Amino acid sequence: MINEAMKTQDTSGIPLVRPVLTDRELNHYDELSLGEKQELFCKLLPVLMCYIFSRGYRIRQGDGFRDPRAFGKFGEPGPYGKSTSVHKWKLAKDLFLMLGKKYLTKTEDYRDPGEYWETLHPLCRWGGRFKDGNHFSIEHEGYM
Repeated sequence: MINEAMKTQDTSGIPLVRPVLTDRELNHYDELSLGEKQELFCKLLPVLMCYIFSRGYRIRQGDGFRDPRAFGKFGEPGPYGKSTSVHKWKLAKDLFLMLGKKYLTKTEDYRDPGEYWETLHPLCRWGGRFKDGNHFSIEHEGYM
């Protein structure tokens, strides 16, 4: 159930839902363990997806967790992607957006959801800041 404290509105008047975060997640996020950040990511990702849907986009999933059995452990090279990808820590998701029948491929196409993602929590990072527009992640140990 959504309580009134969770509701906000964006500039278009569309009601938005904000996740209920713990005091630790809000005020002591620099102390969060990897597991706690994975849980935070799982709280925030559906909020982003609802926002994207509210803007009239459709979403197709891309990479989420990159299993070390296939991609190497963190810091080890894999078949593609960075060896230090936070996908290997379950802290990132690639989302492919469709608008009408058009698949959006340019980083700029992802600016609105990317900038919204960055407002959800101080650890949220949008890949558009490093030419990977469809990448949404949580920072851990300086990696994003």
